[in-house]
Amino acid sequence: MTRRMLAVALATLTAFGSLSTGTAHAQPVAPVPVHHYTFASWNMQGSNSNSTTEWKWLVRDNARGVPNLAAAYDVVALQEAGSVNQFKSKPGWACTSLVKSLRLAWKCAWTFSNKTRTVYFVESEDRHQGTPPSNRKNNLAFVVDPAKVTVRAWDYIPPIKGDTYHDGDRGLLKLTLADGLVLYTLHADAEPSGINVGALLKKLRSHTPNKRWVLAGDFNIEPRYTAALLAGGEHLVAPSVPTKTDSTRIVDYLLWSDANATRTFTAAVIAPAAAQPQYTSDHRPVRFTPSGGTTP
Repeated sequence: MTRRMLAVALATLTAFGSLSTGTAHAQPVAPVPVHHYTFASWNMQGSNSNSTTEWKWLVRDNARGVPNLAAAYDVVALQEAGSVNQFKSKPGWACTSLVKSLRLAWKCAWTFSNKTRTVYFVESEDRHQGTPPSNRKNNLAFVVDPAKVTVRAWDYIPPIKGDTYHDGDRGLLKLTLADGLVLYTLHADAEPSGINVGALLKKLRSHTPNKRWVLAGDFNIEPRYTAALLAGGEHLVAPSVPTKTDSTRIVDYLLWSDANATRTFTAAVIAPAAAQPQYTSDHRPVRFTPSGGTTP
C-alpha cells in the first residue's frame, strides 16, 4: 500500500469512527435571555422559627416557606438559609457533601408534592470549630427547577480578608448555567450596612467576563445606593414597598446584566396566602418576573 493510499484509508476510518460513535464536536448552547427565567429571593433568618424547627424547608400541612417559593419560581436565592442538618436526612431529600473554596457544601435532590428541585447549599460564614448547628444560620443556598434551569457548574467565591484589605464576612454563591449565564446570591454585611456591596460587585465582574449574570439577595442598603455602583449595561429592579418587616427599608432586590435581553423584570414582595404566617423572618420574600417592557 502506498503512502498516499494509507493516508486516505486512515482519513476514511477517522471520519467513519466519528460518525459511528457520535464524537463530533458538540454545538455550543445558544444564549438564553435572562428574562426567560423567574426568580425569587428571601433572607430566611435561619431555618427555625419560634421554636418550631424545620418548617421553613419541610412541607407541613400546606406548603409554607421555601416549598412555596420553590414550587412557584424557576430559581430561588436564599440567605441565612439555616443549617443543612434541618433537612438533609429527611424523607424526600438525597444530599451529597462537597467542598467549595474550603467551605462545606451540599448538593441535594429534593422531592416534595410531586415536584423535584435541586438545592445548592454552602456554609458560607466562617465559624469557630464546635459552633452548634443552631448558630449556623448565615449560609447561602439556591433552589432551582432542573426541568427549566440547567446548571453546568457551581462554586463559592469566598471573601478576602487581610491586614490591608477586607471585602466582607460572606462571599458569593455562584451557579453557571449551560449557556454561560451566571447566577449569584449574596448577603452583604449588616454593620456597617452594605459596606461591602461595591467589593462584591467588583468580584462578580472579575468572575463573569461575558457580562451575562444575575445577582439576587440581601444587599443591606437601599437601591439608590447600589444603583450608583452599577456599570454600563447593568440593571437593578426592586419592589416599591419595604422588604424588611421591622423597618421601612428596601434591601432585597435583583441586579442583572445581559446584552441578549429584550425585556426587563417586575419586582414585588410576596404576600402570605393565608393569615397563618408562611414567611416568618425579618425579611419578606421578593419575586422577579419578566415584564412586557424593553430593557432600559
